[in-house]
Formats: sequence, C-alpha cells, structure tokens
Amino acid sequence: MKLSNKFILFIVICVVTAVGLVGTGGALTFRKLGYDQQAYKIAAIVQLLDSQLDVQPDTPEFSQWLPNWLRAQQIIRMDLSNQGGTVYTFRDIRHHDNFEHLVKYHYPLKSHVNFEITLWVEPPFTRLSYTPDAMSYMLLGLITVAIGLWVSIQWLRRAFQGAERLELRGRRILGGHLDTAVKPYSGEWPHSASRAISQLLLQLEDARQDRARFDRMIRENAFVDELTGLANLTHFSNRLETEMLDIDANIGAVFLIQFKIMDDINYLHSRSAGDLLLQQGAQLLNNYARKNPDAVVGRVDGDCFALLVPQVTMTQAEEIASTLLRQLEKIPLPEGLNGDDSFVIGIAGYQFGDAPEDVIHQVDDALRIARQQRGNCWYLVADREFKASYVGQGSVRWRTMLEMALKEQRVSYFEQPIVASNRKPYAIELLARIRDGEQWLTAGVFWPWVERCGLVRQFDLLAIDRALERLETSRLAVSINLDVSTLQDRAVIRRLVYWAMETNPRQASRLIIELKEQQVAFLGSRQQARINALRDKGILIAIDRAGQSVLNTQYINDLRPAYVKLHPSLVRELYQRQVNRLAISSILASAEGKAKVVAVGVESAQDWRVLQRLGVSAGQGLWFAAPAPYQAS
Repeated sequence: MKLSNKFILFIVICVVTAVGLVGTGGALTFRKLGYDQQAYKIAAIVQLLDSQLDVQPDTPEFSQWLPNWLRAQQIIRMDLSNQGGTVYTFRDIRHHDNFEHLVKYHYPLKSHVNFEITLWVEPPFTRLSYTPDAMSYMLLGLITVAIGLWVSIQWLRRAFQGAERLELRGRRILGGHLDTAVKPYSGEWPHSASRAISQLLLQLEDARQDRARFDRMIRENAFVDELTGLANLTHFSNRLETEMLDIDANIGAVFLIQFKIMDDINYLHSRSAGDLLLQQGAQLLNNYARKNPDAVVGRVDGDCFALLVPQVTMTQAEEIASTLLRQLEKIPLPEGLNGDDSFVIGIAGYQFGDAPEDVIHQVDDALRIARQQRGNCWYLVADREFKASYVGQGSVRWRTMLEMALKEQRVSYFEQPIVASNRKPYAIELLARIRDGEQWLTAGVFWPWVERCGLVRQFDLLAIDRALERLETSRLAVSINLDVSTLQDRAVIRRLVYWAMETNPRQASRLIIELKEQQVAFLGSRQQARINALRDKGILIAIDRAGQSVLNTQYINDLRPAYVKLHPSLVRELYQRQVNRLAISSILASAEGKAKVVAVGVESAQDWRVLQRLGVSAGQGLWFAAPAPYQAS
C-alpha cells in the first residue's frame, strides 16, 4: 500500500475514532448530568417532606395532597420508616412493572432523627423518545464532520500525489537518471522542494560539464599543442613507444614533416602569418590521420610535425609521403615565397620490439637527408627488411582470408584476466585471434582490414556468441570488444535485450561490453539511448582506450559506464612519467563515484604500485597474466 493511502486510512480511522469517542463521552456526560439533576430534585423533595412533617404531621390534609404531589414529581414509591418499622408508604398504582429497574434513593431526615425516607423513581430520559427533530442536530453534526473529512482527504490525496511524484523523481536521481530528472513532474509537492531540486540538478549539470571541460583542459595542457590542437611531443612519444612495444603492432612507419619555409615567413611577413601556415598544415595532416583510426599526428617542434601510421609497408609509406607532399603544396603561401622548396618529409619504418629512440634517430636522419636535397621531397630509411607478410597484402586477399576464417571457424578467442586491486580476477576479456598456419594473427593485425572490408558486424556477432557461451561455464564476468556501429543495429540490441530479460539479473550483469572512447565521445542522444537500453537491462558497459586522444569525458555522465579502461600509452613506465600520472588523475576525477577505472597494459610492479596510489580500481596486462587460448565447446 502506498504511503498516501496508509496516511489517509490512518486519518480516517483517527477521525472516526475521535467522533465515536466524543459521541460516547457526550452521551455518558449527558447521562451523568441527568442523574445528577434527578438526585438534586429528589434531595429537594426530601427536604420539603422533612419540613412538612414538622408543620402538619398528623393532619388529614397531609395524606390528601401528598400522594398527588408525589405522582406529580414522578415518584413511583416512597417509604418513610424509623426504628420501629415503616411509618408511611406510597405506591403509584399506575406503575405495574417490576421495581428492579427503578432508581432507588435513600436519605435520613435531618429534622427527625431516626427517621429515613426511601424513594423509587424511573431513570432519567425513560419517557423520552428519539424523534427526528431531536436527532437532526446530531445528524447535521455528523454530516458536517463527514464533509470536512472528505474535503481533507481529497486535499491530502492531491498533496501526497505530488509528494509521490517528487519521491519518484528522487528515486530516478538515486538511480543515476539525472538527465531525465531535471524536468519536474506535473503537480509535485511541496512546490518549493520541487523547484529546489530542479535548480540543484541544473547547477549539478553545469558543474559536471565544467568538470569535464576542466579535466579535458588539464589533459590538453599535458598532451596537446596549444597552437595547432594536435598531440604534443609528450603525447606522440607515448603513443610511439606504446605502438612499438605492442605485440599487435606488427610494422608501421613514422613520418617527420618539416616546414622549411617557416623562417622566411616569420622574417619577411609576421609571426601570425607563420602561425596561420602551421595551423593550415596541422588541419591537413589531422584530416589525413582521421582516415586511419590508429594513426597519430602531432607537433613535435616549432616547424616539425610527426605522423605515426601503423600497419603499413614501406611501399605504402612512400605513397603516403607523396600524397602528403602534393596536398601540402596546395596550401597558399604569402606573396614573394616559393612553394617548390617549402616542405620535406623523413620516413622510418618500425616493427615490434624496436627501440623508440632508434626509430626517432632514423627518422631524424631521413629528414636531414631530405633537407639537403632541393625542392619538396621525402626520404625513406631503408636499411633493413621488415617481417610483415600480412601487412602488404591487398584488400582482396584480406577479404578472402577473413571470410574464409569466418566460414571455416578459424577465429578463436584468447582469455586475459582483469584483476582487482587485491590481484584477484573478477573478469576475463575475450581477445580475437585468427589461426593462419602455424601462427596466430592478433586483432591489431587483422582488425583494420575487418573495418575496411565491412566485416565488423560479422566479427562482433561472433564475439557475442562466444561471450554468451563462455558465461555458461565461467564464474567470472566476461568482457568483449564491440564496435559502436554494431550496437546501433536494432536486431543486435533486440537480441541482447531479450537475452538479458530471459536470464537472471546476476547473469546479465556478468556480461561487459567494451566500446572505444573515440567512438562513444561523439555519439548523439539517440545512439546513446540504445546503449543505455542495454545498461538498463543489467548489461555492463565499459569504455576502452580512454586517454588515447584528448576528448571530453562527458560520455561518462551520459552513458554511465561501469568501467573506464585506460589506454596502454598512459600506463607503460608510468613511474617515470609525471605527465601521464596527471592525465590519469584527470580521468580518475571525471569517473569518481560513477565508474571504476581499469589500467590496461600493466607490465611491471612499479607501474602497478603507482596506479594503486593514484586510485585505479583494477588492472590488466602481461604482469598479471598473458592471454591464453579458450576452447569453445
């Protein structure tokens, strides 16, 4: 029963009880007054008889008028007696009923010692009847009370309905649905409390947005070049080192692009003209990098930009350099400057296991050689062979291999545990691998081609099948990586929602879906609603690769994920990098009280100790356990 109904029932019971008590008390009081009035009347009669005995005790007139007078006073029986017995007796012959129901009064006579008088009379109100006229006033009172009670109940019901609406909004706030709780329900009561809650929610939303902007500003100051908005040297170096130490990296290329013409522009024109050229060049390079989600572009010196492109061969790197030069040559230059000798590019390749400093030296050497040549040109350091048999394959060969892997069920999943702060695993992440002969291809090798060949949905559906299958046998939660586009498919959402509804809530809460930060940071409200539908059914959402780019963390408030997983570039050798610790602290502040932060790529005890001091909740990486094969039944 609702609180309002309980309260109204309580009020009705109290009012009815009060009316009953008042009525009963009034009746008893009126009865007592009636008996007191009768006793007072009898006492007056006794006093009169006592005085008359002195005046005419033996005269015949006394016996003549006394009976009539007693009948007029409604005396049914009177006995006057002394020690010798009854002296005088009166009985009303009109009364034929039993004397037991009569009221008896006994008095001694004050003027005649040893004389006593006993009177019997009918109880008060015996001869009165409850006529409609007599009861109308009581009925009118009861009707007035009933109307007042009904009006009060209606007011209480409306007031409590408003209070219940206010309570419902409070429950939505406690449930984390702050966005839908800002607008009050119609009729909320008390009105001042409703307005206060709405105002506080608006202020909280402003504070959350300010906090997200502030956290982004902190990371921007740490990782972003102020003039161009690209990654600075620190961020680029972190990503480069992470890429080379990642077994999934295979091979790639680093480009160092220098604007040779900057000194001439600053000298002949102005610094603002040089800044404008740098911003135009940064925009051009950033547009190119967006075509490859894993590419990183940054400004590493006053007139130098760096571009990291994973999973490309040296032949493809040469094509990229030629394309970039052609596009850079289209940038309009100030008058009097020659654009034919303005840009140079140095290129160096890398593969897994290379030392980052060696690659930096190689690309510096390549840039130095390119500067010595005339005109816009590039130079590639090609002093060794890279073992990258898969990267050089064309899209047709990749599509054929990926489709055959799906058809022949050569896509397997390895498991890597995610451990809590006490180093006990609470979840496992399923990592896709493709068997090709005697070796396993990691997702870092084949996933870019999965995206280019349009096979993301097929691989994600397979991941969902394996995760649901693994949940049947695992006592730990199971985490899988999905593309945001897959969760925009109604059929996929419907399947996951139906599964969550059919299974028990505890089982549903053991499925964790990881989404890339770069994808969720730019989702619209309708796209977020589909992801939130899964969360509302108990499925947990995790944000992967947080910190890979400097993005607004407002998605934490919008999607309310259970976990935020840090990008490995922020975690590796953290004990030596103060800037990375600052960036992680910013993300921790954004997720405080909303999501647990998980460090991915933990490879040393020193890093783990620093992460724990910062407040990271869990970790994942080779220091805990390497990925191990999972055999599906």
